[in-house]
Amino acid sequence: MADNQIYEMISAFAIGCMDEENFIHFLDYIQSGGELPEGELGEMQNVMALLPLMIEQIQPDPKLKSKVAKKLLSLKNEIKKNKRKTKLRKTLVQETRLQETNFQNTEIKPEKNINPNLISKNVKEKDSINNSKEINQSANETAKNLPSERKILKPLDLPIQQIKEEKTKSTKTNNIDKRNTSKKVSNLPEPIIKEKIIEKNSGLYKYLSILFFFLFLAVGYLLNTQNTKINNLETEIIKKQNSLENRTGLLEKFVLEHQKLIDFFSRGNIRLVNMGGTKVNPKGSGKLLFSLEKSEALLYVNNMPALEENEIYVVWLVSRGRSYPLKSFRPNETEKYIHIEELPYIIEENINMFRLTKEKDNIPDIPEGKTFLYGIFKK
Repeated sequence: MADNQIYEMISAFAIGCMDEENFIHFLDYIQSGGELPEGELGEMQNVMALLPLMIEQIQPDPKLKSKVAKKLLSLKNEIKKNKRKTKLRKTLVQETRLQETNFQNTEIKPEKNINPNLISKNVKEKDSINNSKEINQSANETAKNLPSERKILKPLDLPIQQIKEEKTKSTKTNNIDKRNTSKKVSNLPEPIIKEKIIEKNSGLYKYLSILFFFLFLAVGYLLNTQNTKINNLETEIIKKQNSLENRTGLLEKFVLEHQKLIDFFSRGNIRLVNMGGTKVNPKGSGKLLFSLEKSEALLYVNNMPALEENEIYVVWLVSRGRSYPLKSFRPNETEKYIHIEELPYIIEENINMFRLTKEKDNIPDIPEGKTFLYGIFKK
């Protein structure tokens, strides 16, 4: 493989954006004993590990938040309306079925103890008893009126018209009694049946009222539970929405802050120099990425002391004992990376180290201030 391709493969492997085909070629190259630049992969992985430490939050547009909230509220109202409609339909169907079954089961039954045949028999027996009593009374009266000689009248002694009149009277009385008894028999069961119907209807109304009361309680309980579930879902959706908004904001900010670093990795033949602090600034650190092909560099510094108004930081390249000024800058919170547009034309083998000093307003030809960071270039 060519040197440029090796460096591109190492950078792609460290970032994690290598496709399958290049990954197979890279493994074959390593397994076949191909040479790799010493420490290059580890340095690139260290640089990639620093990227997540520089993430900050960005608030999204409030218009987007309001639109999402309105959409969620409209969806919630539609769900509630659909659930209420389905519940009302179910309750109506159940009520109609219950009413049909109750009316089918309620049959009008006559009184068990009352039998019209028995009543007619009793009336006939009473009429026969009364007739027998009347016959006995008439026989007793005739016996009293008889003479002592006890003469027995023959049927021929009675007049024929008297016999006919007595027969007609007896038949009329029997007919009148029969009519009265038939009226009594027909009139007896009607009020009893009406009372029974009223009692059954009142019991049915009580049963239906109790059933509707329990149905109302059940529907209220179900609605309450459904409302609580919907409220819990709303809170969960809002939390997830806020977390997504925060993540998108962090990603956007990360891209904006590290756009220079992302663009710089598109260059070829990138070298990395780790810079550490000195006695003046022991907590300071930094990274310097440079490409000799494009003659550009990118510097990242951390834990640097504040400067006064007439002071600046200067980045120097040291080659064979001579220092070349690369760029002067003042640390800024918005800019995390310092872009060095041009590098002096120096062979890679002649580069010894990079250092950062604090100088006055003007850049001197030779570093005069104290050194705060330095890094040796490993070839």
